[in-house]
Amino acid sequence: MMFNENIAALDLASSGVKWISASSYSKILDEEIARRQVSTPRLNYEIPKISLLDIMGVNLDSLHSRLDLPRIENQDNDGYLFPATKKQQQQALAFDVADWRAQVLLGCSRIRRETEALEKARALVSARYGKKSATIAEPGPQDVPLTDEMLARAITALNAPRNETLSELLRLEITRNDLETLTGLNWLNDNVINFYLTMIVERSKENSSLPKTYAFSTFFVTTLEQKGYAGVRRWTKKVDLFSHDIVLVPVHLGMHWCMAVIDIRHTTIKYYDSMGKRNDRCLRDLLDYLVSEMKDKKKEPLDISEWKLVNVEGLPQQNNGSDCGMFACKYAEYASRDARLNFTQGDMPYFRKRMIVELLDRKLMQAH
Repeated sequence: MMFNENIAALDLASSGVKWISASSYSKILDEEIARRQVSTPRLNYEIPKISLLDIMGVNLDSLHSRLDLPRIENQDNDGYLFPATKKQQQQALAFDVADWRAQVLLGCSRIRRETEALEKARALVSARYGKKSATIAEPGPQDVPLTDEMLARAITALNAPRNETLSELLRLEITRNDLETLTGLNWLNDNVINFYLTMIVERSKENSSLPKTYAFSTFFVTTLEQKGYAGVRRWTKKVDLFSHDIVLVPVHLGMHWCMAVIDIRHTTIKYYDSMGKRNDRCLRDLLDYLVSEMKDKKKEPLDISEWKLVNVEGLPQQNNGSDCGMFACKYAEYASRDARLNFTQGDMPYFRKRMIVELLDRKLMQAH
């Protein structure tokens, strides 16, 4: 949260909370002094405590330590500030708040300077490490709330005619039949997965801070296994695969969905299986494909000694027989923004609802 010279003052005498600017604080304080410095002696008068509540409003940053005001005279241990007062017997109360006010404003100035220094430091980090530093702030798996309006649109779509086209993206279409695979514990179909991966690709085109991503269709691996490179050679006729950072490859094993991720940047092919199984054949087939693709499109050999084939371990795992498609899609989505896999089986009902909304909107939701 950027510091905007606002401070919160809680006057316990009036039991009201007011947000005031530092520039107008002086005027209000002068009026309060005038009100309290009455000319008529008053017995047993106790000045109300004025508490300054966290002069930054909230913690400035999770990486930034709390900035407390300088300790001044008569400040008690709980952080509240008391005006320097002296009650004189049967005399009008008088206290000097000039120094108090000066130190409050000094604290504001110090916070502003340190905030500006922090912003400059963060800008330097961003400039030095480039777009990949965008994943420093990690959102939680359910950081994007689903509003009543979103859920109402989802329900309406699920009551549309069964074959009505509800969403289109490029040459892909989504119908009610497709959306119903996202309800309950149904298995996701090819249309839903292909549409979702296409949204991931489109997001990478719109956001230069994310890895440049390409995705194959759900039929790619099956065709490659059955027909070899010749069967998929023309699939990348207009695509320079090696100009991308990430290539997403959905893998369908008859009754089970998995995801392979080709990381061009780090010369690595990773295989993600929500049941924890290995697939060395798929990894070798994809590496052989890259060798053939490089030779055909670039007329150059691919140095396979630089490439690593990894069956990823320690993944979030499904504990039912229905959510493999959801896990495969989320593996891809997280990989496409270099994010840590911080979701679990318990997040899947939320992800299913969220995906319905995303398919209808033709755009992935973003945590801010």
